[in-house]
Amino acid sequence: SFPHDEIGSLAVSFNRMLARLDKAFSDQKRFSSDAAHELKTPLAVMKTNLDVLRLDACPGQEAYEKTICVMERQTRRMAKLVDNLFAMTAQRGYDFNDTVDFDKMFAGIIAELASRIHEKGLVAIHHPCGFRTVANSVMLTRAFSNLVENAVKYSITGGTIDISAQSDGKRYAVTIRDNGIGIPTDKLDDIFKPFYRVDGSRAGAEGAGLGLAIVSEIVHRHGGSVSARSCNGETAFTVTLPVIPMDTVPS
Repeated sequence: SFPHDEIGSLAVSFNRMLARLDKAFSDQKRFSSDAAHELKTPLAVMKTNLDVLRLDACPGQEAYEKTICVMERQTRRMAKLVDNLFAMTAQRGYDFNDTVDFDKMFAGIIAELASRIHEKGLVAIHHPCGFRTVANSVMLTRAFSNLVENAVKYSITGGTIDISAQSDGKRYAVTIRDNGIGIPTDKLDDIFKPFYRVDGSRAGAEGAGLGLAIVSEIVHRHGGSVSARSCNGETAFTVTLPVIPMDTVPS
């Protein structure tokens, strides 16, 4: 323990600062290790398949096609990972001076995902809200696109995705619901961590566990927060953002 004086107070503050620095360095080290592992895995799969093909003295058309298929799938996996890593690092210095219309944004997101929504026989319901805010349009759209894409990915066939928004005049609350396979309650606090993947139902073989981490980073950069709840197969992600008057938009 420390004495209850200025020196003691300084010592406590110093120890807290060291603890925060230690956590930051540990998080950085873990992030780098996880990123390397995520890139190493598809590379190992590609090398193994090439080695198997090379061992065959006279590989047939089927063997070549199988190897090409593996290469394409693993290349897409690495490309998506690299794209997500760039997205996370690019968030440090972008501008917040775009007018974002929520209704137009979600209409565009649903249109982009239309083929996947149709394939699973899903119903995507967007409740128009008429809200607008000042933000970085590209990054905020990416955050909400990740959430809607997640809902499409994990919804049961023939399920429903519901997008709604409310406001108390100070903050917007946008909620995206799906009646899919759900998330265990004890995992809800971890799903926004980089490279975290829920074991089992929502793990996703091709995902690297960065989608929700990117959502969290973007939303927090916009002064907001994101949370999730899941019960009886229904999962809901809620994003809150500050209401910014339109007259603050630079001309």
